[in-house]
Amino acid sequence: MEDSEKGDKILAKYSKHDDVDDALINMNEKIATLEAELEWIPVTERLPETNAGYLVTDNVTAWISHFSIYPGIFSHEKFSISHWKPIILPKENKE
Repeated sequence: MEDSEKGDKILAKYSKHDDVDDALINMNEKIATLEAELEWIPVTERLPETNAGYLVTDNVTAWISHFSIYPGIFSHEKFSISHWKPIILPKENKE
């Protein structure tokens, strides 16, 4: 039995409130989304789908580079870019 299945069984056994279950499910979904956003994406796996700036690396150093859908290259093609990921900006405080 996998850890996630064990956790689900424990929650089902001891949880008495649906709102607690819903909160835990939402929290786990948010964690999974954030973890996915933080992972480096190999250029051999896929390239960005929009023209924008991205954080890129050559497995030694990282920098920001612009990606153009046409012709499908980063602006720093003279370097061997191995991975990329979106730039995640902090959310604005709404006070």
